[in-house]
Amino acid sequence: MHYYEERKKKNGGIKLVVVIILSAVIVVAGIAIFLNWDSIMHYVKTGEVPDPAFTPTAEPEITPLPTATPEPVEPVNSGANTLGTRFNPPAGFEKVEVESGSFGEFLRNYALKPYGTAAKLADGKDNPTAPKEAVLDQTIRANGLQQCADAIIRLYAEYRYGRGEYEYMAFDCFTTPVFTIDFQTWTTGKRIRAVKNTLEWYVSDKATPGDTSYGTLLYFLDNVFLYANTYSLKNQMMQISPSDIRPGDCLIITSDQTGGSDGHAIIIADVAKNAETGEMVFMLAEGNTPATETYVLVNEDTGTVWFTLNEAGAFSKKSVDGKIVTYPPDAFRRFKN
Repeated sequence: MHYYEERKKKNGGIKLVVVIILSAVIVVAGIAIFLNWDSIMHYVKTGEVPDPAFTPTAEPEITPLPTATPEPVEPVNSGANTLGTRFNPPAGFEKVEVESGSFGEFLRNYALKPYGTAAKLADGKDNPTAPKEAVLDQTIRANGLQQCADAIIRLYAEYRYGRGEYEYMAFDCFTTPVFTIDFQTWTTGKRIRAVKNTLEWYVSDKATPGDTSYGTLLYFLDNVFLYANTYSLKNQMMQISPSDIRPGDCLIITSDQTGGSDGHAIIIADVAKNAETGEMVFMLAEGNTPATETYVLVNEDTGTVWFTLNEAGAFSKKSVDGKIVTYPPDAFRRFKN
């Protein structure tokens, strides 16, 4: 028994030494692997034994793939035939939202004549001063009454007429006291006539009560055009801030603000805004004297249809006679209804 006990003790000591040696080997191997990890990985990836002088380097930076360059946006869609689709806003700008059923939406959907068509004068000749980028698809009457303020009145009247909202088709005349011609009264068979320095309604035996045809609308507008002007239209509308413009607003300047020359009225056909900078650009359309079809203006400085306000918050443009006309903040107007 004594012999076997001595043998067991001896074997146990040997096992302990072996465990200690193996543990030490594992620790040393782990440290070696840790210290030479880059070299080992180099061998794993390439199959090459690294040079003894090999110095691990940082992983190379991964160059990101280039992002796709967006296609340039053409400023004009020559094949599009509405105000809202023919022109794209400048890069970085988006057209402002308009409410469904609003005057602004009506304007964006307004039909245009084919790109490059000349605007016609009342006598049927081409208007030599009007740009050809966009001419509104409407026939101008040969009587020569539809001038600048009248072009705006016609657009607003057509908007309300198309919605059957005759109660809003009422326009002030340049008379003292102010006389208002409204479509609801017109369709009852009444007409207007001048009495001394004012106007009055009378029952016409030539009118058909209840007639709301488009021909009746045009005849109604002829009479409005005859007695309305930039003064009466400006006073009928409410003043707005230039920073609050939206499609359907107007710029109206009267003759007393132009140094004695004729006043003028322009409609803001569309508006776009840069979300990052807050800057706004706007599109303008006008009628003119002599009577002409309504057309979109072109900015001579940029060659586009988009305009901006100046540093004072006003707007300046060259008139057909070459003069620079400035529209002050009080020129910015909006229909009240």
